[in-house]
Amino acid sequence: MDGQAITGVGLVGQIQRGDQIVLSTDDETPFSNVNEVLTVLLDGNKLVIGMTVAGKVQKVELGKGHLQPPHEPALLIMVVTAGIGFKAPGGNVAPGCQTPGEGIAIPRTDQEQNYAGASACISRLKAAAGVWRYHMAVDQRIPFREVDATVNALNAGGGQLVGIRVF
Repeated sequence: MDGQAITGVGLVGQIQRGDQIVLSTDDETPFSNVNEVLTVLLDGNKLVIGMTVAGKVQKVELGKGHLQPPHEPALLIMVVTAGIGFKAPGGNVAPGCQTPGEGIAIPRTDQEQNYAGASACISRLKAAAGVWRYHMAVDQRIPFREVDATVNALNAGGGQLVGIRVF
C-alpha cells in the first residue's frame, strides 16, 4: 500500500440486518480496534455480538463508555496491563482474591495474564457470594487474545459474561 489510506470501500452500505460478519485478528490486535471496527460496521454506539466461549456461542454486548448497571448483582472485571481486577457488589477484591480491599486481585505473571488465577477467583466469589454474572471493562491497549482468554478462563470458573466496554 506504500502509505496510501483505504477510504470509502462501500462495505457498510452492503451489510444488511442479520448478515454474518467474520472478523479475524492477529495475536496482538488491541481489543479497542476490534470494538471500533464492529461499532463502525454496525453504525451504532452499542452492539450485541456472538462470541464463542468454551465452544458455545454467547451473546455479548460491546460498546464504549459506561456500563449500564445490571438488573441483578454482578461483578465488574477490569482487564488492564497490570493484571485482572475484580469488583464485587460489596467492594473491590484485594490481591490474591481472598479478602476485600484495593489493588489488582490477580496480578499479571511475567508477560501473561494469570488466567488460572482469574478462573479460581470467580469460582471463589461465586461460592462465597453467589455472584457469577460479570461485566468486563478492558484497557484499550489489551490485545484481543487476552480478552478472549480471560473470558474463557472466567467462564470456566463458573462466570457468565454480560457485556464488555473499552476504556
